[in-house]
Amino acid sequence: MSLININNKNNVSYASFELAEKLIKYGLNSPIFLCIGNSNVVGDLFGPMCGEMLKRKQICNVVGDLSYNVTLSNLSLTYNKLRKENPFNPIIVVDSALSNFNDVGMINFLPYGCLPAHEKNNQIMGDFSILANVNVLGINNFLFLKTVKFNMVKQMAQFVCNVICEALKLKKNYENNSNNFNVNVGY
Repeated sequence: MSLININNKNNVSYASFELAEKLIKYGLNSPIFLCIGNSNVVGDLFGPMCGEMLKRKQICNVVGDLSYNVTLSNLSLTYNKLRKENPFNPIIVVDSALSNFNDVGMINFLPYGCLPAHEKNNQIMGDFSILANVNVLGINNFLFLKTVKFNMVKQMAQFVCNVICEALKLKKNYENNSNNFNVNVGY
């Protein structure tokens, strides 16, 4: 899994295959997408916007959307409850991130959890992370989250939603084909 440029349409397929490969390793356990962010701040809107798009498609378990934000105030409680109730399901954290200048507008698909900014218990959350690099890292990170272009966040959220939908289709096709696959040895 890697850093993906959203402007190349072929990257949807590439990222989908990589994500599906990781999800298949969890077997029949359905992934849970924990979409973190505050819908009142444009730069932090990526997670809730992805959650909203995914909920509308009704294809996966999603926690966090435009009407219910998973933010610093409820993040630890929400994550710990999800992990306790779903110990074998992979949790994919979807969140905004600040990065270096060259990576702004790119998506990080990471094969490990993340430490959300300002998480008070320093608890790494999730099994995978999908992080949208919305702006540069600076002295006042909150200010940098407020100066993000809405259209870029929307395009990034749509890209990630497409990747997740394709990955889930690939996972389902793999499960259906592997269950129906019979090997006949001999003639």
